[in-house]
Amino acid sequence: MDKPVTLEDLKMARKVAAKVVMRFGDRYLPILDRLDEEYKKMKNRENAKSRARAILDED
Repeated sequence: MDKPVTLEDLKMARKVAAKVVMRFGDRYLPILDRLDEEYKKMKNRENAKSRARAILDED
């Protein structure tokens, strides 16, 4: 069974993609762009969940 992609997975993938772009050129920028987009979306979702938890924990 496949495990879900984590924020750490995306962070590592972005680094690999950045190295590929630097070594092999701009033709690989769309991959880096997509990984950046997915990373930001996941980070925003996690931040929203944290805010929701904080609201529920208020007295």
